[in-house]
Amino acid sequence: MTVRSDSLALVLNVGSDTLVLVASTMFCPEVVDTAYFEMNEGPAAYFELGEFDTVCVNELINLSAINSLGEREWLIDGEVVSVFNSLDYAATDTGVFELTLRSTSDFCGVAEYSDTVTVTPNPTVSLTYDENTNQLIALPSGFTNYAWYYNGAIVNSTENVYDFEGNGGYRVRVTDEFGCKSFSDQVQLSVGIEEVANGMFMLSPNPNNGTFSIESETVGLVGYMLWDPSGRLLQSESIAAVNRIKVETNLPAGVYLLHVATEQGIIKQRVLITR
Repeated sequence: MTVRSDSLALVLNVGSDTLVLVASTMFCPEVVDTAYFEMNEGPAAYFELGEFDTVCVNELINLSAINSLGEREWLIDGEVVSVFNSLDYAATDTGVFELTLRSTSDFCGVAEYSDTVTVTPNPTVSLTYDENTNQLIALPSGFTNYAWYYNGAIVNSTENVYDFEGNGGYRVRVTDEFGCKSFSDQVQLSVGIEEVANGMFMLSPNPNNGTFSIESETVGLVGYMLWDPSGRLLQSESIAAVNRIKVETNLPAGVYLLHVATEQGIIKQRVLITR
């Protein structure tokens, strides 16, 4: 491009990355001056989700901007969650969300790139003990993997059923089709321990609204298990020997079987919950 005046011609030569300004007088063909200006590249934004296109609740999404220029912002459904080159973000809600990388330049505008992330809920699993088969059962069935733990150590079993190994704590970790993992609550089993005389502790109030106390003045209380009439373990706790345990449940109204573990054995008592 050439711009002329009475005494000066300005010639602008634009290269791939340089702007050249050539100034010459109208009567002198020689170049008077040449200035070089670096061209500012426009902003760019890009990332690849890869394995993070489907994630679990609280799973960390770790992404990096690829060949992205300018000041960066990461957005989830339009809300800025990070202003760094990389993103470390753990979603707490399930659903399909739009993930956007925005790059901004003071001189060359804004560039954005978006993709969708699906956040799936973590699986839920509970344990029940079958007295007839002497087995622990993880419910529901159908998960892609089961990992059983006995007294805190992982054991060699990958099915939803585990043979009773001995008194102690049991839990299971399940993995679903999306790779999401969850642990069950630990179940404390005391099977085959001699049942001691009922009368060594007091349960009050009974009936109750789901909150009650177990007290004893003669034996140490080391835990309890609360079962429904079908034999499904609903709630349990293991503690150091004490003389009083407070139990709080959100169970619906009904009759439940309480196993109180003491230093001398198991005491069984029916509990009536009214709402």
